[in-house]
Amino acid sequence: MLFGSGKRKLADEDGLVCNLCSLHHRNLHDRGEHKEELQKLAQETWMNHYGKTVDDFITRYGKSYL
Repeated sequence: MLFGSGKRKLADEDGLVCNLCSLHHRNLHDRGEHKEELQKLAQETWMNHYGKTVDDFITRYGKSYL
């Protein structure tokens, strides 16, 4: 759910993936449909799963989506 600037590899390592059909995948990347919602969900999921803070997320991913 996080992509660009090397974030995809980190997201894959952390299990932050979302399986999409080709139509929705295109809409996400080309139009940004639901992009903000998915990024926020990814960050919240990561912080809850690992017991980390917003600052920890920023250290790993370079920014906060909240």
